[in-house]
Parts: sequence; C-alpha cells; structure tokens
Amino acid sequence: SIGDLDSQPVLFIPDVHFGNLQRAGQVFAFNTEEVDRNGGVLMKRVSCVGQEDLCPPALKKSRVEPERKVLLYVRKECDEVFDALMLRSPTLKALMEAISEKYAVPVEKIAKVYQKSKKGLLVNMDDNIIQQYSNEDTFILAIESSADSWRVTLSEI
Repeated sequence: SIGDLDSQPVLFIPDVHFGNLQRAGQVFAFNTEEVDRNGGVLMKRVSCVGQEDLCPPALKKSRVEPERKVLLYVRKECDEVFDALMLRSPTLKALMEAISEKYAVPVEKIAKVYQKSKKGLLVNMDDNIIQQYSNEDTFILAIESSADSWRVTLSEI
C-alpha cells in the first residue's frame, strides 16, 4: 500500500559538519519528535544555544601586521652584478639607510633621492613612490657628489 512507502523525515547532521558548527560557536540542541493527536509527525524544533551560555566569550586579539620588507636589486651603470638592498620598511628613510650601509655614503650627506622612470621622467622620491615597489624590482643606481652632499638616482630597468 501507499502507506508503506511513506517514511518519516530525518534530520541528518554529519559529525564533520557538527564539529565545524561547534568551532564557529553555533551549537544546536535538538528536541525529540513530537507526535500530534492524529499520529502525524510534527517538525523537529531546533533551539540554538549560544556560545555565551556554554562559556564566556574569548577576548579578541588585535592582529598586528608585520612591517612589509622590500628587497630591491640595484647596480651601477658600469657593473654587471646587482647588489641587494633590503628595506626594513617601504620608506624613503629606509632606502637611504640601505644605500648608506651598502655604499658607505653617510645618510645625513644624502641631499636628494630621485627615481628616473622608463619614460625618462625624473621624480623626487618620497614614501608613496617606495610603497609602490614590489620585491625584487631592479634599478640602475647613480650616486653623484656635489660640494658636501650626495645625489642618488634610481633608474627603472
């Protein structure tokens, strides 16, 4: 008969899925099936038990992003081999310090730092330009002395 083919609906929650819900702080408690007076099965009731009922909420930790280091490859026009300049942070000050360490040019003596683009534009360097650099960008480095100061130019390759 048709009545034999009817089956009762069953709510299936695999253990893996249930474990994920617990980790996400969503724990569900299930009541047993309720039968109405006519013998039919009513929907199961689902009540949500929040995580605050189980244990106190964990304190949120602020995420501290590490400073982004930038590695640049530079060489002088006459050199064949590149030198690596590691910028501890993507700032003009960090670039000047890296050049000072590598080429023995005192930071306080560096008067100007320029970038020469592939189009030939000469631009005063600032933090915004350096923040656009990617790891392993390559440049031709020119260090020129004038009176008691130094002028540094990085030309894009």
